[in-house]
Amino acid sequence: MSAYMRGQFQFFGVDSPTRKRIEADSIRDVVDNADPFEVALELWSYPQRECLYVAVDLLRRSLSKKRLPNIDPAGALHTLEYLITHASWWDTIDSLAPNTGYPLLTRFDGMDLAATARRWIEHDHLWLQRSAILLQLKAKDRTDVDLLFELILRRSEESEFFLRKGAGWALREYSKTDPAAVRTFLDRFRERLSPLTLREASKYC
Repeated sequence: MSAYMRGQFQFFGVDSPTRKRIEADSIRDVVDNADPFEVALELWSYPQRECLYVAVDLLRRSLSKKRLPNIDPAGALHTLEYLITHASWWDTIDSLAPNTGYPLLTRFDGMDLAATARRWIEHDHLWLQRSAILLQLKAKDRTDVDLLFELILRRSEESEFFLRKGAGWALREYSKTDPAAVRTFLDRFRERLSPLTLREASKYC
């Protein structure tokens, strides 16, 4: 498991199915009775990667419930940015952005998805930049498509693999909702987008 993550992280060695069975026995009480962001922050302090995966699952489940958790959304956003920028890799970021960031920024009063995404895309931290692009990954017809295109173009000159791949992934997902819009965007900005982004984005359009 550590080798798969290029030797960057420690693991207990608990596989995903086993971890999810353990979570099923305990995470419900946490979702119902605690601030999930406080719990996630505590779990992030452990070196073993499985603790971070539990935190990611906890946040996803907490913010997917019809009844929102009783949290301070501004404080939660601050915590989320900490999680994104510490012990960072795709295995946590790619869930945190769409499954925690998007509902946090769209379901709570006073939050501003567009302003946060623009701030993240201009940040010097790679994983905040990728998170900005992936925030609306699961938004489907609720996607602010102009914002999505804007964010991708703001980083279109970057050579970083994770930004190019993330842009292609976000476009590919939105193309399932509006293939014509994505195809028009790709054709218009073909010279500015990387071959990787174009290849990933073109799968369904």
